Amino acid sequence: MSPAGQPSPRVAMLGVCYDGSSSYLRGAAGAPPVIRKELWSEARNPWTEAGFDLSRAALDDEGDVTPGEGEVGRRAIESWVKRIVESGRRPLVLGGDHSITYPVLRGFRPTHPLLAVLHLDAHPDLYDEFAPSVQPELDEALAAVVAEAEALVVGVAESEADERAYARAT
Repeated sequence: MSPAGQPSPRVAMLGVCYDGSSSYLRGAAGAPPVIRKELWSEARNPWTEAGFDLSRAALDDEGDVTPGEGEVGRRAIESWVKRIVESGRRPLVLGGDHSITYPVLRGFRPTHPLLAVLHLDAHPDLYDEFAPSVQPELDEALAAVVAEAEALVVGVAESEADERAYARAT
């Protein structure tokens, strides 16, 4: 139950095993099963600081998916997220490199045109030029999120001067 006494919406956890657009090292494709294993590890305490027992959370595990390359893969990610959203659940997407962000956002757009995004990353990934095959879409996604919704980036350890300037300007 939510603090207001209303049933909490269910959350659907989806692992996206893809790192084909990683800018440096591969590894994000293997993250979903590792995150899931640690989430439910007996070495962890399932209680939050607010007193909620996460082991009793309204959480559906949709498992892990491996999208194809390019636009075909991005459309598949969009479809998986859209299915979750249309079922009335909230997606919690695990893993994947930066290129999955745009198709995840596209999966939300038909139902939720205004979004709030929490971006957890050590790098803001706001390059003018990065990967020609995905950069225009990433720029479009970032511009759409910044223009239409709230975006919060947490955990940035380092960034380039042009990335900081872009973040301030938007």
